[in-house]
Amino acid sequence: MQKYGIASVIAGALVGIGIIIAVVLNHVQPAQPSQVKEDANQSSKTAASSDSGVPQDLSFSGEVSGHMTNGRKGDTYACGITAAGPIVGSIDGNDYSFEFRALTAKGPGTYKAYVQVGPLSDKNTSYGSDTAYITINADQRSGKVEGQLHDLKNSGKTIAISGNWNCPPDF
Repeated sequence: MQKYGIASVIAGALVGIGIIIAVVLNHVQPAQPSQVKEDANQSSKTAASSDSGVPQDLSFSGEVSGHMTNGRKGDTYACGITAAGPIVGSIDGNDYSFEFRALTAKGPGTYKAYVQVGPLSDKNTSYGSDTAYITINADQRSGKVEGQLHDLKNSGKTIAISGNWNCPPDF
């Protein structure tokens, strides 16, 4: 039987703990502006009718003004009780991502939530607020949103969001 020193045992345990932490951090991340990777030859401007996805009825006013009528899964898409998005759709011919996190959500109902919206064409611009409200419907894959979002780099710029959201299919 081979004997190991206390230093070897501790080093092995730390490596194991490091791997666990890396896996957890890879799956649990704070809300960040989510972006869909674009083909270098493709513009982020698209016609709303060319979006594949599910119906949305989201209205925007302020710095971003228009209506998102269709949404598809973004690059790191998830849809659950406490979070959904990014859902990507066109507003006035430009692709935007929409996502929310309602960490206190426990099922259907209305909750205070962090909501974030950002243009895919400008990774440095994002609007967010933790004082928006999300209503989660009984299917837990659709609902309503309402709130005033602020530019995360220039709080003087705001947009209002309101309307109905739907999660695209998970597959």
